[in-house]
Amino acid sequence: MKQIIIVLLSIILLIVGFNLYHNYKRFHSPGSDYVSTQKIDSNYHDPTTVLNYHQAIEDLNGYVRLSWANNDVDVRNPDNNSEDTKAIVAVYTKKLAAVKWYEDRLIQSSKMKKEG
Repeated sequence: MKQIIIVLLSIILLIVGFNLYHNYKRFHSPGSDYVSTQKIDSNYHDPTTVLNYHQAIEDLNGYVRLSWANNDVDVRNPDNNSEDTKAIVAVYTKKLAAVKWYEDRLIQSSKMKKEG
């Protein structure tokens, strides 16, 4: 009888450990944060644009973590279609659009500086 209980407890412990590890790796992996792969113009003529770009990236990454921790919603790959999830994903897409707008502007400036 003791052996059956030990085996069941081991299986339960393995399942719980796997789920905790999976959730940890999901949002602590290198791919969980937004990182620009493009070469931006750090010496843009308006330094507030560069500052706003970096703030927008940090705001986006923080929102991804908070929506997962507080609301249990993965904004990058939502798994249900409730109204709360749709509202959270809509805010995420607005934040991502702001980041992309700043990024496009700074990439274009970098290309124009290279061309002369």
